[in-house]
Amino acid sequence: MKKTKKTKTKTKKLKIGKFELASQDQVNKMDRYVDIVIRALGFPRSLVLVTDESYISDFITFLESEERKKDFEKFRKKMKKMGVDVEFNDSVVDVAKRLMEILE
Repeated sequence: MKKTKKTKTKTKKLKIGKFELASQDQVNKMDRYVDIVIRALGFPRSLVLVTDESYISDFITFLESEERKKDFEKFRKKMKKMGVDVEFNDSVVDVAKRLMEILE
């Protein structure tokens, strides 16, 4: 069996300041409902980071304005069918709380 050479890679440290992750206490308490909200936005929960400070707009704003409006309206209609009114600047936790109140 042939031995392969190990190559050393040089890494540079990038100093960009301090990163602090917002709390996820509320998200964890309402995990089931947060999951429904995120899936209604069109994302698999496993691919997104949701914190207590996440907003609906965080998941829509990277799109072009016309696409953003269409995607938000699709989301709004899905949530309305579940009995939850939503606004563009609502927090994910607040929407999940409203959903939880309706479903429980």
